[in-house]
Amino acid sequence: MAAFQWDWLRQLGARPWEVASYGLLDCLRSSMWNLTWPCIAAIMLLRRKQPVPNDILFARVLTGIVAAMFFGIFVVTPYHVYWQLITALHRLVLQLLPLAWMLAVEQLVASGWVSQLQATWLRTTGTPATALPLSNDSARRAA
Repeated sequence: MAAFQWDWLRQLGARPWEVASYGLLDCLRSSMWNLTWPCIAAIMLLRRKQPVPNDILFARVLTGIVAAMFFGIFVVTPYHVYWQLITALHRLVLQLLPLAWMLAVEQLVASGWVSQLQATWLRTTGTPATALPLSNDSARRAA
């Protein structure tokens, strides 16, 4: 059994700020994530036209808890914090990205932005937008 190290306990006071600042700067780094996280944050700030349903609220809270647990692990790790952040942060944040985009798309729809975009498209072109075929079925049918 490993002995308790007091220097690790002294480092815990400064680690939350170190981890939060590194994580924030990393999410804003365009060479890694481009504008992904700033776009998600901006979308989540849009005003909703309808209240948040319970299942969406659950997904948002769950995403926040998972993110807090990821960053909490970095705070209490006995290893060097910057080494831990450099080696593991991208892999952990990447796991949250699909759920974050799904919640952002739901927020866009609930804010009415998508319907405004469709109305603008219809007004500009005069024809409804049609979906593109997923395969070459139309070419095969024509032949």
